Amino acid sequence: MLKTNSRTNLNINKYTIEGQNYTMKITTIDTSVAKIKHGVYRAEANFHHTVLPTQESILTCNCIQGSSITLNHENLDIHEQGALLFKENTVPYEHIMKTNKNNRGEFIEIAVSKSFIKNLFEEEKDYLDELLENNSPKLTFDLNINTVQVLKQLISNPYQGKLAEHYINSKVEEAHLLQYHNWNYNKAPKELHLYSRDEEALREIKTYITNNYNQDFTIQELALRVGINQTKLKKGFKTLFGTTTLKYMHDLRMQKALEMIYSNQYKIYEIAEFVGYKHSHHFSSAFKKYYGQLPAKVKM
Repeated sequence: MLKTNSRTNLNINKYTIEGQNYTMKITTIDTSVAKIKHGVYRAEANFHHTVLPTQESILTCNCIQGSSITLNHENLDIHEQGALLFKENTVPYEHIMKTNKNNRGEFIEIAVSKSFIKNLFEEEKDYLDELLENNSPKLTFDLNINTVQVLKQLISNPYQGKLAEHYINSKVEEAHLLQYHNWNYNKAPKELHLYSRDEEALREIKTYITNNYNQDFTIQELALRVGINQTKLKKGFKTLFGTTTLKYMHDLRMQKALEMIYSNQYKIYEIAEFVGYKHSHHFSSAFKKYYGQLPAKVKM
């Protein structure tokens, strides 16, 4: 859980916006390099939300649940599990906020300066030109499991004081590196050609792993399940989803484990067993490697 320390540049605020048919809970996190805004909302219908930035920035908007339509600026709409990276000006932005099928929405915004982007990508001229030099620069992305993982780590960081600020800043940088990787990958020619039946089989595999991430299975078993060869499964899954089958399963296990820990309803050994570990010490070791802290410490 985030905590502030007066000796750092880290500043965290929480507030709630109540509307006629919606409630939005906002957490803002300011560091020396970024301004982060995490919003979670419930709504019975679409609602208007107006934002007035106080300074220009390079802004990434990530819609984890729900979606957003921008009324007074072109091409700034964001679909669910999508992201938009663009140059934000100090003018009002009028949004229509939409929920998912459970009447929920969640977004994470990360604002950084032009100098941050220039310093990080100083040798990547094509990327800087597209992002900073165009008249109306904007880049769109689909959120993959790697990016969502970094965003979740950013807003649930387990540290305090200066270490918390260093951790958050590192995650901001990591999020931008993943966006660059996404941009670079999408503009590069694809070596592996996937037919529609291959993509259908790979999406079936992803759904199977999503529903059975706490089970153990081999690449051979997954390939036989959908009738695809193992090489195409391994390369095709990475091409289509930006991660491997093993890492995707591991990410789901760790994210579910963290959710269960935060609920304060389960013992560590129960969580380990639920997410697919036979021995709780193996789970604790994997959790610490993933999040940088033992599950028992997070639970406290």
